[in-house]
Amino acid sequence: MSLIALTDMPGGFYIFLRVALTVLSLSLGFIAIRNNFTVWLWGLAPIAALWNPIFPVFLDRTTWAPYNFLAAIFFASCAVFLKKRRGEIQKSRT
Repeated sequence: MSLIALTDMPGGFYIFLRVALTVLSLSLGFIAIRNNFTVWLWGLAPIAALWNPIFPVFLDRTTWAPYNFLAAIFFASCAVFLKKRRGEIQKSRT
């Protein structure tokens, strides 16, 4: 979704993006804390703060572009790490 935000979308999409990225960041943050991967909080906390819909940060489109790109890369790397880590945990249980 963060990469889609680089294109020209209607305003409602960006509101939904704020909610979705904030919820995703907070959810992954709780998972990171629960599994003692607190290093991920260095990326998740700023994303949750920057995209939060309650106290929105208003930036112009060209300023948001690199942040959206970096958020997409961060979430992708987080997903790869968690998937790899989950596979390691499942292998150790068998």
